[in-house]
Amino acid sequence: MILATKWLPHTLPSLQRPHRLKGETLLDGAPVRRRVVVRNRRTGDYIISTVTQDDGKFEFTRLPEQNLATPYIVTCFDDAPTGFGNAMVFDHVYQVDDEGNPPQT
Repeated sequence: MILATKWLPHTLPSLQRPHRLKGETLLDGAPVRRRVVVRNRRTGDYIISTVTQDDGKFEFTRLPEQNLATPYIVTCFDDAPTGFGNAMVFDHVYQVDDEGNPPQT
């Protein structure tokens, strides 16, 4: 079993806060529904979470601005009653702005 996340480029701009994370959860290469939680890696503080669509896609927009000193840790959980998959963790994740630029220092 392979659970992976593929980060996708963003197409629609957010007008007030352009900071975003977008991705897709996959199991053995096929999209799956998962709970996705984003936390501040340094403090463990909760940032945002969602449950993906059946196509595995998720998007967080209008996030507070992030800098390189505050990376995120993103965890994808299998919450299905018959779920047997382990959580998948992505460390040192950074948001991008509408132009695809990473956070500044």
